[in-house]
Amino acid sequence: MTFPALQAARAHSAAVVARCSGDHVSAIEMQRTALRSPASVGDLRRVAEELEDLGSLVWEARQARDEAAYLAGAASAIRERIGSANPPARAAALTSLRTTLSSEAAWERGEAATIDAAIEVALAMSDAATTTS
Repeated sequence: MTFPALQAARAHSAAVVARCSGDHVSAIEMQRTALRSPASVGDLRRVAEELEDLGSLVWEARQARDEAAYLAGAASAIRERIGSANPPARAAALTSLRTTLSSEAAWERGEAATIDAAIEVALAMSDAATTTS
């Protein structure tokens, strides 16, 4: 029997390895798994982290500005809701990503989305990214 948190950590680690090796298709698939596991048990801090990572990955893989901004905006709203700030290095990276993306409308749509809607959109976006990489 495997626990959801362990599945998420394993998938997240596999996504990092795939991303570092330039295999965006595998990285996106593993990131999807990493997102599903914490979502299924209501771990909103991990959901926010996985949305941030998936947004960054979709930007890196496809230069998908609006999709990346939407995911990062949704993660930002989740973090604000639960009072979970990012560590300084991660916060700086996300600030840089937000500046690079310069897609405030998409960021705001992400912030306004429900958690379930953001997850649904993230999984649908990553399906598109997997088929176009």
